[in-house]
Amino acid sequence: MCGRYVLDKPLAEVAARFAVAQPTFAFAPSYNIAPGQPLPVVVEQDGQRELRLMHWGLVPLWSATAARPPKALINARAEGIAAKPSFRRAVRTQRVLVPARGYYEWQATAQGKQPYFIHRPDGDLVSFAGLYEVAPAGGVATFTIITCPANALTVSVHQRMPALLRDTAAEAHWLDATITEPQEVVPLLQPYPSEDLAMYPVSKRVSAVANNGPALIINSV
Repeated sequence: MCGRYVLDKPLAEVAARFAVAQPTFAFAPSYNIAPGQPLPVVVEQDGQRELRLMHWGLVPLWSATAARPPKALINARAEGIAAKPSFRRAVRTQRVLVPARGYYEWQATAQGKQPYFIHRPDGDLVSFAGLYEVAPAGGVATFTIITCPANALTVSVHQRMPALLRDTAAEAHWLDATITEPQEVVPLLQPYPSEDLAMYPVSKRVSAVANNGPALIINSV
């Protein structure tokens, strides 16, 4: 799964990286992003990209009439995503990019869970493939991060990883609102190349959402 990530770049840099106009909302760079928070994501409408704030944890539209509403869905498995009731509509028409500098994953050890920071070694921003929903009558917009099987580098820490899109062409294809057939975009949801990522252990302080700051991504070895 992907339950915590880092976006430590200013919004102006995020906007430039994803070729969008500078947004009007504020967002403070964070080293410990957690589900439930309002976060910047990239959407495309009428051929134009923009950054929007959405809450991490997708709430399916059908949940409004459910006898027992489900928990907000922070992740969506890529496998079979087009057939799942919570995602099959969004994968056709409501795809999103989630900007990040990297993410955390926890490895079970005899001494407890050890967090690792996983990122591009050049420090560049990456994008997670995601889906979003907007509650009826102008309600809250929510998103989920899609996951896929882990690559050879990260599998020792966790069996799954976020579906990172490989390049700007893949990002453009994922966002393209004219593409509404899942089979045209689902093949993008593959493990990111191991050689393009780095991973190292970090302080267990990241496990507490209240902790933040650049010290969290310092190599603890």
